Amino acid sequence: MRKIIIITAAIISTGVDAAWVRAPGETQIGMGVSYTSANKVYDDAGKTPGIPRFTEIATNIFAEHGLTDRLTLGAALPLLNLHSAEDMTLLANERRHTGIGDAVATGRYQILQGPVLLSAGLDLGLPTGDKNAAIPTGDGEFSLLPKVSAAGGFQIGLPVFYLLSAGYHKRTVGFSDELHGQLMGGFRASFVTFILSLEARHSLKNGDAGPISNNPLYFNNASFISYAPGIVIHANDRLALNIFYKSGFFVRNILAAPSISAGVSYVF
Repeated sequence: MRKIIIITAAIISTGVDAAWVRAPGETQIGMGVSYTSANKVYDDAGKTPGIPRFTEIATNIFAEHGLTDRLTLGAALPLLNLHSAEDMTLLANERRHTGIGDAVATGRYQILQGPVLLSAGLDLGLPTGDKNAAIPTGDGEFSLLPKVSAAGGFQIGLPVFYLLSAGYHKRTVGFSDELHGQLMGGFRASFVTFILSLEARHSLKNGDAGPISNNPLYFNNASFISYAPGIVIHANDRLALNIFYKSGFFVRNILAAPSISAGVSYVF
């Protein structure tokens, strides 16, 4: 699941590029850092049992390039700093690990151009993380997430945009398949874009594994509805900075804590 979260964060950090494609020859690169820390998890019933304090600091690097006027390819790779301890003062049963996480290769093709932009995309999850580390940085699976996205914009005093996206996440090695949906919108005022993203993920519970990792980021059968308000600050037409806060409700089998992220992107 971590690999798909990465690419979602990369898309959000650009403003709203999930249905737009890059111009031929145009490249965007970016880096973001997110922080999550919790001493509880949501279980399959929605209750929050305690766990040893678990902290993740993820540095995500991503890039995408416009091959044609309709096709854009990209990739995202995280560096994870993970820490777990039952007592943060005594450091009882402390575990630490830093390493590369699971990567994502992406592609999207613009099917329809006009007032509404329609695109088809594919996220390919790659098991580049270490599933056997003291705290795993990967879940050991290849995964496929085909999706369709529609987006557009209009003026109501200020320029407003919206994005709708839906997909089916096909997973392996015992993880359950998932349904994905996203609604994102916002407006730009001067050099600041204000964004609110709503994301839904529903596990089909068709896998044959339980929590097959001792990293709560990779628990099986994760479901949630999340909300992520944030801002993108446009230093100029090419350089942008972003800050987001992400939390959720109806959460199952995932850490019981919000995350905070900040990043930078550049187009050339």
